[in-house]
Amino acid sequence: MAQICKWKGELQVAIAAPLEEVWAIVSDFCGLQHWMLSIEECECVEGQAQVPGCVRYVVGSAVPGPDGQKMWVKERLLTLDPRTHSCTYRVEDGNLNLDGYVARLQLSSSSGAEGEGTVVKWCFEMDPMSGCAEEVMVNSLICRLNASIEALECVARRRRSCSPSPSPSPCDRELISQDS
Repeated sequence: MAQICKWKGELQVAIAAPLEEVWAIVSDFCGLQHWMLSIEECECVEGQAQVPGCVRYVVGSAVPGPDGQKMWVKERLLTLDPRTHSCTYRVEDGNLNLDGYVARLQLSSSSGAEGEGTVVKWCFEMDPMSGCAEEVMVNSLICRLNASIEALECVARRRRSCSPSPSPSPCDRELISQDS
């Protein structure tokens, strides 16, 4: 049997938010709607939330599925490790044709000019998609993951009990302008 060559992508971004604060948000596997701007609904539909094996049902508005309906996926949590601040999940079903999609999100501590921060590494692999060029699909997913990381930073910084950084990040400015 021939092995399918997977399409792969990876993104690594440093954000100005403490590791533990970011982990508290990310480790809520069924809480995507609290930090991903395009997610309208995310709920546990199988198993016990936050326990490997559980399945979340996610509905979003940013990208319609090929059928013209709202985007939806069911994703199974494979690992959730507070020691390494990482989680792995797999798309089980949906209307986005993400066959074989498996992603790993891992956080690590960093420090920079703004103090304690977090490096977010998000990598994925998926089966090739018929009718779509690999570079186009991988770059599109990386762009969406990057936007998700920016939103994650905004939420984590808002939740911090310490004072905000002296200047707002680009995502803070974007959220402020949307509120107006």
